[in-house]
Amino acid sequence: MASLVNIIGNSHVEKSCKIQFITSFRQALKDKDSLKFHELILYEKYQQDPLTTHFISKLLSDFPPTLNAIELYENNGFLEGQVNRLKTIKRMLYGRASFPLLRLRILYQP
Repeated sequence: MASLVNIIGNSHVEKSCKIQFITSFRQALKDKDSLKFHELILYEKYQQDPLTTHFISKLLSDFPPTLNAIELYENNGFLEGQVNRLKTIKRMLYGRASFPLLRLRILYQP
């Protein structure tokens, strides 16, 4: 895969810039390097490429939560999993069960 990316990058200069941006973006997210991420966003904000400028403008509209996701270890994955579990149980029991049965299903821990 990397050799294919290198071949495309070497043959098309404009695609090479996009590939470099994507690679740097992914690396900054993987390393949780908020400074590199911030510099990359500011640099790409003033480029003339319509695809990256649109992506950056959408990212900047919700920038503080994005930066928090990079900098902080905490997340709400556990809570989202419980909400998903609750919705699945409610969907299964819709129209067939009373509240006591729903309560037992939700409180049951296998």
